[in-house]
Amino acid sequence: MIINDPVFKILGFGLSGAYKRNEVLAQNIANADTPGYKSYDINFMSELKKALEEDQDNIPLKRTNPLHMSDTPNLNKDFKVVKRNEGTYINGNDVDPERENAMLLDNALYYESLLGSLSKEFTIWMNVVSEGKK
Repeated sequence: MIINDPVFKILGFGLSGAYKRNEVLAQNIANADTPGYKSYDINFMSELKKALEEDQDNIPLKRTNPLHMSDTPNLNKDFKVVKRNEGTYINGNDVDPERENAMLLDNALYYESLLGSLSKEFTIWMNVVSEGKK
């Protein structure tokens, strides 16, 4: 059914990661003037790629295209928050507000695109359900 659809799992993973990254980037911006503060980030895209690659090796099904997905990708939503360790300013802080805002905007656009994809998936399922009634 729809709950086990791998597309929904992947989109949900992406939305969770983008939401968490938004929190981390906002925290960086809020601490832009805090002496000694080090900026953080989340690279959930690498986690998604790793999970999908690992999943491809454990499939008993035959795939006709290497880009095909499995039924249930193993997606862990414990995103790793890591320090960036980039150049520091006089006060020991490494937050560049312009860079953080650009990354925040990029993340917001990514989140918005995932929501659009999720909406399209729901539309497809609604069409399947409504056509099945006929």
